[in-house]
Amino acid sequence: MLDDGIELLGGSTATLHVMSETGDALMVAGSVRLPVDELGERFGRIPLSADLPAAEVIRTGRTVEVRSPAERQARYPALDALRIRFDHAFVVVPLKDAQDAAFGAMGVGFADERAFEQVDHELLHYVAAQCASALDRARLAEAAERTQEHLEFLDTLSGALTSSLQIDTALRQLAALSVPRIADWCVVRLLASPARPRPMVGVAHVDPEQVDHLTRLVHRIPQDLRQSGELGAALAAGRPLIRGSRSAVMLKPLFDDPDDRAAMDAVGVDGIAIFPLSARGRLLGAIGFGNRPGRTLGRAEVELAEAVAARAAVIVDNARLFHEQSVVARALQDSLLPGRLPDSPGIGLGARYRAAGQGLDGGGDFYDAFQADANWWIIAVGDVCGHGVEAAATTGLVRHTIRSVALDAVMPSSVLTRINEMLLRSAAERDDLDDDRLPVTPRYCTVLVGAVQPTAGGVDLVLCSGGHPLPLVRRSVGQVLPVGVPGTLLGVTDDLSLTDSVVHLDPGESLVCY
Repeated sequence: MLDDGIELLGGSTATLHVMSETGDALMVAGSVRLPVDELGERFGRIPLSADLPAAEVIRTGRTVEVRSPAERQARYPALDALRIRFDHAFVVVPLKDAQDAAFGAMGVGFADERAFEQVDHELLHYVAAQCASALDRARLAEAAERTQEHLEFLDTLSGALTSSLQIDTALRQLAALSVPRIADWCVVRLLASPARPRPMVGVAHVDPEQVDHLTRLVHRIPQDLRQSGELGAALAAGRPLIRGSRSAVMLKPLFDDPDDRAAMDAVGVDGIAIFPLSARGRLLGAIGFGNRPGRTLGRAEVELAEAVAARAAVIVDNARLFHEQSVVARALQDSLLPGRLPDSPGIGLGARYRAAGQGLDGGGDFYDAFQADANWWIIAVGDVCGHGVEAAATTGLVRHTIRSVALDAVMPSSVLTRINEMLLRSAAERDDLDDDRLPVTPRYCTVLVGAVQPTAGGVDLVLCSGGHPLPLVRRSVGQVLPVGVPGTLLGVTDDLSLTDSVVHLDPGESLVCY
């Protein structure tokens, strides 16, 4: 366009500048018949505040016309300080987009002094309009392509982060996927909490040898990010903190140790962008992107980083919630099982509990073994209807009922009868409440209780099943048979059929409850 334009206009030189990504300067985009190195050195980047023709054109949106060297010296004395040979006359025309906003400037120089006629202006603006249209189409196409790339990256990021709800894995993946796509390094750190006094972090760097340094620095920042000076003020206000080459000056007050400052120099802090990770109305932590000297964070990278922070915050919060609820579920499940099996003379006890699933869905299965008095031990295996917190609550109730009733030295059938009464009474009390506020899942269970007594000739057991699968006995001759009598499911009816059965085990024989 510049080549053709010069021919149409009879000009001797031409330049083209467009707005920088940061929007505060003009960057050289092309030239004709001018030394490229000299042009780049003198006019490669023109601040919009500069007292120069191209900057004035962008500020005002109007054409600048200089007809002679004397006029140039009078209007733009700063040009003479550059010690460059200029054309005797030149015109700088704004390049405008479809919304009539100036995004660049086209300058055409003329070898002789010149008074511009109306036809010259019309031709100049025609050429400028053609240049602007071509550039605008190219910018829009590039923006559309960049947007598509960003969306594909965000989809990849979301897929990777949601593939695992483990919070530490999510943080590591988030940092690793951002490097080097967005920046030379990335750190993610969640706020400390009573449950996690040591903050969880994720770290990645283009130089693997710097990962340890970066990790050290992340842990050195104050526990509460909101108390970290300028960074803390930005996070507390929910706004990003973006800095250029002065990033190190801002961060160094956070590190008093000379080794920490040396680590920061090794990592490379020549531009940072830090975004709050916020989801569901609360600040979770922060994600920071940084570059080593030689690479800048452009507008495209900052926009992508902001989108990553927004999308990752929800995914990280989901992982955080899953992690916290998993800890609660595991603690609740562990509270429903004995911490250890009792030691009893002449009896070997063993237990295996393996959940079919993982995560928040605590099971209703339980087992227990404890000493009831000097001569008797109690064993129990049960399965409560359902899963989750409601089932766990019923499991705890059943297990502790077994323990409290068995201490009265009653038969297993009496223990199961008391459990049944407790479940029916609990159901009746629940029915009296507002069903809209409470779940209405039936609370019933199957339970096997056994009273065990070691003897000189082996072990005597009294077994009773309340709807539970009968245990198996492996005899010394290798035969395996069920023992006991099937009984009624507990928590459904007060018309029970429960039978206490006596079983003897000789030395070397086993009873398996499941």
